[in-house]
Amino acid sequence: MRYAIDGSNVLLGLRVNKEPSIRLFLRLLVALADRGDSVQIFFDNSIRPLMQQAGLEADWQRLQDAFKVANVSPIFAVRADAQIERYCREHGAGLINFTDKMDSWNTRPAIVHRARAYRVRSALHVTLFDDATGRFIFNAPAHEPFTFGNIRFPSLDPQQVVVERSIAADSGDATAVAEGTLLVLALDASGSMTETGTFDHRPKSEHLNEVVRNTLLRLRRSRISEGLYVAVMRFENDVTPMLCPRTNTQFASIQDWAAAVGTFDYIRDITPGQTNIRLALQRAKELIQDTLTDEESVSALADAWRATLVLITDGKHYVERSDGTVETDSDVAGAALQIHLGASELIGSRIDVACVGIGTDVNSSMLSSLASTCTPVQLKMARTAGVASLLIDNRLFIRVDSTDPGYINAIRSFIDVASGSA
Repeated sequence: MRYAIDGSNVLLGLRVNKEPSIRLFLRLLVALADRGDSVQIFFDNSIRPLMQQAGLEADWQRLQDAFKVANVSPIFAVRADAQIERYCREHGAGLINFTDKMDSWNTRPAIVHRARAYRVRSALHVTLFDDATGRFIFNAPAHEPFTFGNIRFPSLDPQQVVVERSIAADSGDATAVAEGTLLVLALDASGSMTETGTFDHRPKSEHLNEVVRNTLLRLRRSRISEGLYVAVMRFENDVTPMLCPRTNTQFASIQDWAAAVGTFDYIRDITPGQTNIRLALQRAKELIQDTLTDEESVSALADAWRATLVLITDGKHYVERSDGTVETDSDVAGAALQIHLGASELIGSRIDVACVGIGTDVNSSMLSSLASTCTPVQLKMARTAGVASLLIDNRLFIRVDSTDPGYINAIRSFIDVASGSA
């Protein structure tokens, strides 16, 4: 297999003790070489000052020296994305990254594999898995001694290193359950959500805060509360996760989120921008994949898992690429296909996608195509919750009007259906 490696992205993402780790980066290269894979590494010119800012200039120099000894010749550019895209296209290469907005790409590579580091009991692994399905490509032990170029890395005690996790056990009760639920709320933080042309002249963002606060309190008392873990993302030009105040992780138990509703404000510290629905789908999928592949964490919480994304927006997808062109609905459709299949290798089922369109300025046909087809159980729940008449094409998609006082309750009830708690 031939790969282009987004070196800046991978090096800054593979972290130990909250710092970029050249050990993990080079262990990935050794594992690829052992498999017979060929690689071309690309770095943005900004990587050196970024490593300097992290206090890791000496590590960066060691990495450069090791490259020379191993006859590895990275390519540097002001911004390497264009060269990586061209290399993948001309050589039929797959892409290895950690995570990327890919908003400067015109053509997404057919194969994207993502690098991650996980601690599993007494081992520290560098993992490569398929971005589209979550299928593992390989696990390589990073705690064992190895050599790259002129650097010999000694053995490492995995229990003495900190690897960031995306999920935390319930602060009050960490009892494992038969089936856990991962619920991602992706909330539109674009400029139009601050508009006040609503039934009570409050911004739609305030209404959405009210919806989420009430939803968290309701879900805490629901039949799926035990084993329910929630994450909240805000999307505009970029996607910004909210960390649960009690656990400082993206996924936290419904009890921990409910305990923090008094200070919940999804728009806090956000500069409203455009509406990047594609990236919201991509980041939600990545978060679900990252969480489910962290076997040590999730196996302690539940024996099996299901996953649901609820995306709430009042606008059309709009992203301007760095070259001035604008993304199309087909870019979103590709991300949608990948999110439905994104956990198929991890939980053996789809990720349910539910969409709420607020107002008339939404792309209903696109949101309908993103939404999952309702199962018979979900249709029954929708009837029980009183929102069956709002479902469009028997999909997990409703469109509501912010000038209607009932739209807040409609969204809240719809989330109950999508989450499986109705």
